[in-house]
Amino acid sequence: MSILSSICIIGYQGSLDSTALKTNLTGIVESLNSYKRVATDKNKIVTVEFFPGTIKIQVKVGTGADAELLENKGLDGGTDILNRSLKFIIRGYRWPDGAATPATFTYYPSGTIIGGVVRYGSGFADAKILIKNNHVTWDF
Repeated sequence: MSILSSICIIGYQGSLDSTALKTNLTGIVESLNSYKRVATDKNKIVTVEFFPGTIKIQVKVGTGADAELLENKGLDGGTDILNRSLKFIIRGYRWPDGAATPATFTYYPSGTIIGGVVRYGSGFADAKILIKNNHVTWDF
């Protein structure tokens, strides 16, 4: 009975996390897609840097010494994207060639976005945030 109970609890927690993750990924994707407009409006490159193992992202407008820090926040609530009670983190980052760094999405004034795949979630539910057809989207 205890083994069966443990399996049920783990499955239930996974279901709860999965539902919460799906609900909140829409906000994450909307926020990340908004930087495409910032790049176009300011006519500058916008870089979103992800910090795996944390909930932190950093957004810069421009490049090099002239780069302006637009946002330095977490994906965890408040003015940020997710409710603070959720235990989701950036679990990893991978470029199409397999490289892990730099963990960035880069938005160009032309509207082009380049980047890899961000793994985001908890120990019970995981999703990918990726660029598809020049838009940020998510997938399980």
